[in-house]
Amino acid sequence: MNPSETKLNSILSKLSSQQNKKRKVAILIFFLSLISFLSITTFSPFKDKLFSSLYPKRFSFAAGNTYYVATIGSDSNTGTIDQPWRTVKYSLSKLQPGDTLYLRGGTYYNEGGTTISLKGASTSWIILQSYPGERAIIDGGVPDFSNAPNNAWELVDSSTGLYRSVSSNFSGSDLSSNATLGGWLLDSNTQLVHYGHSTSENPDSLNSQNYTVSKFNPVYIGPGVQLRGDGHIYIRLTPNSYNQIAQDGSTLPQIPADTNPNNNRISIFNTSTLYTLSGASYLAFKNIDFVHAVKLFDLQNSTNHILFDQDKFKFGSYGINTEPTSGTSDIEVASSEFTNGVPDWLRWTDTKNIAYDSSPAYPEFQSVAIDGTPSNFYIHDNYMYRLFDGLHFKDGTANTQFINNVIALSHDDAFEINPTVQNVEIAHNIMRHVHNGFGVNRSSSCTGVGVINMHHNVMDTSMPQRQGREGNSRISQYPLWSPYSPFASHGSGCDTYKLRFYNNTIVGRRATSSSDSLGPRNMTASTDLYVYNNLWYAINNVSALSNHQESSGAHYDGEAFWQSNPSGQSLLLNFGNGSSFTSLSSYTSTIGTTWLKSGIQTDPGFSLSAIDSNNYDPATVWSIYQPTNPAFFTTEVDTTGLGWPEADGITYRGAVGLNSTPAAINTPSPTPIISTPTPTSQPTATPTPTPTPKPTTTPIPISTPTPTSSPSDAVTFNPVADSFVEASYPDKNNGSSSALGVDGSPIEISYLNFDFGSLAGKTVTSAKLRIYLTNFSTGTQNIKSVTNTSWSESSLTYNNKPTTGTTIASFAGNSSSTWKEVDLTPFLSDKAGQTFSLAVEQSATDGIDFSSREAMNKPQIVVTLAGGITGNTSSLLPTADAEVEKNYPDKNYGSSTALEVDNSPVEISYLKFNLTPFAGKEIVSAKLKLRVRNSSSGIQYVRLVEDTIWSESSLTYNNRPQASTTITQLNGGKSSTWIEIDVTSAVLTKLGGYLSLLVDSTSSDGFGFYSKEASTSTYRPTLIITNK
Repeated sequence: MNPSETKLNSILSKLSSQQNKKRKVAILIFFLSLISFLSITTFSPFKDKLFSSLYPKRFSFAAGNTYYVATIGSDSNTGTIDQPWRTVKYSLSKLQPGDTLYLRGGTYYNEGGTTISLKGASTSWIILQSYPGERAIIDGGVPDFSNAPNNAWELVDSSTGLYRSVSSNFSGSDLSSNATLGGWLLDSNTQLVHYGHSTSENPDSLNSQNYTVSKFNPVYIGPGVQLRGDGHIYIRLTPNSYNQIAQDGSTLPQIPADTNPNNNRISIFNTSTLYTLSGASYLAFKNIDFVHAVKLFDLQNSTNHILFDQDKFKFGSYGINTEPTSGTSDIEVASSEFTNGVPDWLRWTDTKNIAYDSSPAYPEFQSVAIDGTPSNFYIHDNYMYRLFDGLHFKDGTANTQFINNVIALSHDDAFEINPTVQNVEIAHNIMRHVHNGFGVNRSSSCTGVGVINMHHNVMDTSMPQRQGREGNSRISQYPLWSPYSPFASHGSGCDTYKLRFYNNTIVGRRATSSSDSLGPRNMTASTDLYVYNNLWYAINNVSALSNHQESSGAHYDGEAFWQSNPSGQSLLLNFGNGSSFTSLSSYTSTIGTTWLKSGIQTDPGFSLSAIDSNNYDPATVWSIYQPTNPAFFTTEVDTTGLGWPEADGITYRGAVGLNSTPAAINTPSPTPIISTPTPTSQPTATPTPTPTPKPTTTPIPISTPTPTSSPSDAVTFNPVADSFVEASYPDKNNGSSSALGVDGSPIEISYLNFDFGSLAGKTVTSAKLRIYLTNFSTGTQNIKSVTNTSWSESSLTYNNKPTTGTTIASFAGNSSSTWKEVDLTPFLSDKAGQTFSLAVEQSATDGIDFSSREAMNKPQIVVTLAGGITGNTSSLLPTADAEVEKNYPDKNYGSSTALEVDNSPVEISYLKFNLTPFAGKEIVSAKLKLRVRNSSSGIQYVRLVEDTIWSESSLTYNNRPQASTTITQLNGGKSSTWIEIDVTSAVLTKLGGYLSLLVDSTSSDGFGFYSKEASTSTYRPTLIITNK
């Protein structure tokens, strides 16, 4: 049993009888009857493991009406699938408790400024979600500039590249105020600077040819927009040349590559708030994109029991906001994605220097993903990236958890938190390459300071970021490039925290000041500060801890330290007794008292190249910070019995991922500078109330390499289709679910389809199925063969399910939030070159669930081949392919057996290949073979697509990814023949990841080829890779 499970059982055993009753009632939900849901009204469902781990597949537990809305519908329709409504705001007025509104794929405009006061019930939630296999986008912008090329802009000044909109009237929107105007480059997912928002910005900056700061004079910092008095929108996309200089002096790519706005897809928005939830309750938003508004959601007037699941938030300044007096509570934000679209070239002073210099990026990038005073919030398994701040927990925040999230590339604080919050837990998060980790946000008073449990997190502030614009008034403090500190401070007042800071890993580099350190130097040390069993990793000579003294009564012990290049700098600066120490041994020998008596100073074995890499994949990034030195898996401060979350039975230092157990690796390691003494006594502390632990649910579906540690010559396959069926809902399709269910009562069967076509001619020596379990089961799961491989995940139901065959393997589900590996070699040894299906069933009544291919932790089969894959020619089939048509912009063709290319009408075909098995391989050649269906006298182009997230089951013309570079051109080809295309150059840039291509044309003489769904398997597109 891992530490998390031990802690969970310990906590459960100590819960009050009322809490135990709630958990038992929640379990009965799925085994007794619908009546048991009546008891849920007395507590938040997010406090129970079952709710989160089983959502979304068992969410619709109350029968209600099902309605549909589509971009091609009409609000005069009846809301059926054949007569869908047109607008979401109209559809909302028709919903009652228990109803589900399916949003068909496409982009919905003119929805901004809507107030939602819908009230569901504890047994009959109101659900808004994208239609299975499709993705709905609710956009606060206008559609006038969202397609390219267009003629919507006219050149005003060729010397600066300034354009303005041809029109001053825009589709259904009032763009009359520059205060909330914004712009977004859709193809690079980058927000534009909004020039002249307020008096703190010089409105002439958009025109300026000054590219360095000179006090409050106009300065053009980079691409941006502005609304002027003539009613036109002005835009300038030319770069500031200083932005293209990398830290090493090399030249960075220009974004956008084409500075003519007519050739760029752009969202222009003027929506202040997309949706205001006012008194809403029991309302769920699932698999929807909310984009392009200053504030996407404002939660007011006692809004409660709201779920955001697998959504995407692209916000101007705020993603989700709650006000101090709003009374908002019981909100779950799960498996979702947040970005502010901060440009890579933005300097910190472009936003923050408003009191000193012209700062054109204020206030749009003074932004935060989740802001306010969350009460009983559960925020977990989210991905937040390219933003200024991740979270603000202000005075009034209570009983809130932030668990198992990734914050990457924040340009300011990963989170700010006031000392007067009550009962907050921050655990198992990765804060990677952030400007700051913990923002000490001082309160006006120390009255009511509450407990913060912060454990098992990684805070990595080691990456130098762009700090100061050239010429800024604080250039000595904020130079052009510099890393910053894991802990920062804001404001004045109380900075005394009741902080339990344990088993975290902190990584940093020296910034600009010799007094920098990695620790919480900017909060007042007191008897309420506990710092135990953390790993402090200094990449250069930055000090680990500073400015706290033993006389304060604070608690420091069990810490592990390493400076990779001390260069005479103190490890401990003004620390303990006011002195500085270059090593832990000099500290303990000099002071010899209670602090750091169980500390160690030794190298954990991290890879600096991995720390500095651009890996932000939530599935694999934890491995970067996993110590390989056995010294880190030794006895340290014993925190058992303190009553802190996941503090019992810990036998390691630093952070680990959620519910993963570190194991000492038996490899040679550096000798510790100081040995690890056994603590003579357990630290004492008053146990404090903590939120009930909640395990992770299915994380957000980000297209990334699979999180597996495979043999170097192994090939990893994800399913090409998966789904599950339910006897209780015989006509229901679950193809878009991020979880797969298995149960004997009620019956649930999961199906998986794999394609080993690329292994034709190979010999399989080992094949192991790996699935990520999301809940515990005492039952036995049986994996069975399925002869029928023609089923589709988008149409599979219980009524049309294929028959299962014999049992080929079984496994126990006696753990949760962990990977289960099952050896299928005997069954799969002869499947090279074939497509096959598996089913997972159970005869017991204790159901189990595991992540689907729509989730981050996708099912996988890890195959080892005789002789490995080196020295071979490998034939890869696409993992996805589809065409899109401009005339049918919301239609998906993912199941089509043919791929068409044309310019009149516009048809574009997409293909995606999995190159993860070729990481580190030396490629000789890579050729794409297409079987021509119909010839063309025109010219076609094969282009590289950087976006690999697209899905063949939801790809449409409206959501299609854009090409980045042209690889080669074709000249039609003859029907019923093969054409071969050299794509070696593109493959070499994508080894270890995914290769995404499109084929388009400038000709009106259409060209077509077979897809991977072609009935003749030998006609399917094939990527042939030869490697040494």
